[in-house]
Amino acid sequence: MTAPDAGLLSQLLALSTPDNALPLVPSPYLLFQSGDYRWLCHPRDAVQSVMRIEAPAELVLPHQHAMLLAAALPDKLESLLELGTGGGAFLRYVAAHWPTARLTSVDNDAQVQQIARQHFGLPPHANLVRDDALGFVQRDRGTYDLVLVDLFRGREAPSRLAKVQTMVALSNRLNVGGAIAINTLPDSQAAMVQLLEAARDVFGGIALINFADQGNVVMVLRQQVLPDEHGWLQRLSAAGLESGIKVASISSRASGAVQILSLGVHP
Repeated sequence: MTAPDAGLLSQLLALSTPDNALPLVPSPYLLFQSGDYRWLCHPRDAVQSVMRIEAPAELVLPHQHAMLLAAALPDKLESLLELGTGGGAFLRYVAAHWPTARLTSVDNDAQVQQIARQHFGLPPHANLVRDDALGFVQRDRGTYDLVLVDLFRGREAPSRLAKVQTMVALSNRLNVGGAIAINTLPDSQAAMVQLLEAARDVFGGIALINFADQGNVVMVLRQQVLPDEHGWLQRLSAAGLESGIKVASISSRASGAVQILSLGVHP
């Protein structure tokens, strides 16, 4: 199993050539395959999804491993709400580790969901909903143990994520003890502060994992206070995730009421 590679995205972009293209129905998206990797590109030169062909349930990208930290927080994981289907990496991972979990994935792009079904091996029992993801969260009355939010189109994420009403709606979708992970790409310090302020108004536990080389910041949220470093590793081990998401160590420091996490990964 390969360790998450922060340079993989640039490598895949370099390999996104006609020689490695796979045929798609007329679509603005581009599908490629080389060696053990299959990946989907957004028209604006961004890798949207990556899958290892020989290990489709394995998480490939570093920010995905960080987001799955949230899966260690609930005492049970019987339901997942995914906002942003992409190539279905989280659906495959959760189905492999929690086979009976109820899986719901929401995306407003029917083509992305069709590509994910046909080329990225989605679990057959995954419920794909075509809808505006944040609108769905406002209207839905279901609750979930884990909510994962990864809503990029190219390098753009919805500005509505930084609204208190969005954070309230996300919080309302959680079962007791549930957790949320959000992949963000703030374009300024002010944008990050706005997102944090919205989260602080709603959640008692907030952690940030910063990927400086990519610009991503993963935010983990729950109503309760988050565990300390030792508690994180205990929860990862108890959930069977310590090796699955390749986290070997966690260090944290406090910044106000926010944990800033640094992850050490298995080689």
